[in-house]
Amino acid sequence: MTFQNFKTFVDETIEIISLDLDSLQKIADEGNAASVSSSLTTQTTIRPGDEKFYVRESPKILRCTIPIAMVCFSVVDMFGQWINDHKDDDFGHSSSAFFQKLAKKDDLKNKDKSERLKEAFRHGIMHSFFARKGFSVTYPFYENNSLFMDITSKGSTLDVRYLLKIVRLGIQNLKTELTNEQSELSKLAFEGYQRWQEKQ
Repeated sequence: MTFQNFKTFVDETIEIISLDLDSLQKIADEGNAASVSSSLTTQTTIRPGDEKFYVRESPKILRCTIPIAMVCFSVVDMFGQWINDHKDDDFGHSSSAFFQKLAKKDDLKNKDKSERLKEAFRHGIMHSFFARKGFSVTYPFYENNSLFMDITSKGSTLDVRYLLKIVRLGIQNLKTELTNEQSELSKLAFEGYQRWQEKQ
């Protein structure tokens, strides 16, 4: 495997991911447009049976909030594995590395937030479609500058619109970084990719 083969793989992977994210974002934005025009508040996707924390709205408005989160988690997991300092496949380590090294954001600098993203959101959504009990996801119609909304000791809401922005930023930065084979991040990513390939 050469670095150029690796770069081609990353470029093609990012292109496919970006096209899927474009389609999902279009659905989410159209859902928000319908919500605003019908005077509904921003809907939050929660685990059925957990309604005591949130007001149920009807009719349901499609935003593909959970599918967007799933794609984002997969991207963060894969690219983050390649560059995390622990050289492992722990999502907490991968997400922290993705946010800090690729997106250049400090949202997960706090270990508690990294663990919350991993345990309550990533594991819940990827294994059972919904976030863990007491947690929810939303795609708000307004721009937010925080990964989590309404944080309490018992729960919080993940802003999937913000997560999507972070993922787009991170993959664009990775793509740009890989134009310089000699950069430290390029070397780290290539080495991590080779380890990742051996496990596949």
